[in-house]
Amino acid sequence: MTHYMKLCPEPFEMVYSGEKTIELRLNDDKRKVISIGDTIIFTNTENENKQIAATVLKLHRFGSFKELYNSLPLLKCGYTCENLSMAKPEDMYSYYTKELEERHGVLGIELEVDFLIDDCTDREGNYICDSLVKYNLSQVPATQEKHFENISKKILSNNGDIIAGCIAKMYCWHVLYIDILWVDRNYRRHGLGSKLLNYIEKIAKEKGCYLVHLDTFDFQAKNFYIKHGYEIFGVLNDCPRDHCRYYLQKRL
Repeated sequence: MTHYMKLCPEPFEMVYSGEKTIELRLNDDKRKVISIGDTIIFTNTENENKQIAATVLKLHRFGSFKELYNSLPLLKCGYTCENLSMAKPEDMYSYYTKELEERHGVLGIELEVDFLIDDCTDREGNYICDSLVKYNLSQVPATQEKHFENISKKILSNNGDIIAGCIAKMYCWHVLYIDILWVDRNYRRHGLGSKLLNYIEKIAKEKGCYLVHLDTFDFQAKNFYIKHGYEIFGVLNDCPRDHCRYYLQKRL
């Protein structure tokens, strides 16, 4: 089972560094369901995108914080050598009332950090992508020299405005993925989408591409692609809610 808790920045960093391995809480109804082996996701209160996943190793239940403070190693509970001499059970009353302590009892949750969850920078995202590509190619070697070849194209009006465009990339094994095909609403019904799609397919085929795949929503261009020889090979229902996302392919 997975449980979710919030931590202020200082104890959050102490848990992540391994300095703090016991989290102190009330033993209320939310904590009573925690078991050894469960996962706790701690969220930094000042940065909700930063989280720690930790495994519960032991559960130390007591009737009061006084009993807890007399039984557990406080250096593992968030205190440091500098403030240990001033540690006292009453410190917990900054978070919980005496009445709640008497009603529920208290709990020391002994933890082991599994990993930190944080946002990716663009550079880190590229590293993750590159690592997956490296694995993929170790399983099925690339058949094209340039692993990712961008063959995106745009159509311009007489005054230089973009009125249509296709974002497409041929990857690793001479397979083309069409990410986006768009035509400005003022220029639709004039065959620009067909001309652009045919042109992209022609370029891909000349480069050795044998397969194209893409996806489209039910409110977009499913019938347009079927008209151009694409076949549906998958449907994702309720994406977005009450709509479908279609996955199509075409052999060149």
